[in-house]
Amino acid sequence: MIKHLVTWKLDESYSTDEKTELLKEMTAQLNGLKGKVEVLKHLSVHTNSPAANASNFDLLLDTEFLSINDLNAYQVHAEHQKVVQYIRTLKLQRAAIDYEM
Repeated sequence: MIKHLVTWKLDESYSTDEKTELLKEMTAQLNGLKGKVEVLKHLSVHTNSPAANASNFDLLLDTEFLSINDLNAYQVHAEHQKVVQYIRTLKLQRAAIDYEM
């Protein structure tokens, strides 16, 4: 199994209300991949707790695949690319890690 974790931090120029709405939209779009990408075995999205340190990243995507080939297929899948295109329009930082479990 391959675990693919991605985190995003929205730019500080967004207001709290704007961040809240953007995080809701990102979560909805990411969750919308469930059932649309055959190689995706697990997907969950988590937002940073309001009580946590504000310097933390804002959103975490936790996904699992049977193999690195499946992860590579996910990366180029048309439905995934739609979400990628939306997220790239936002002012944010991104970090990712892929590891075998």
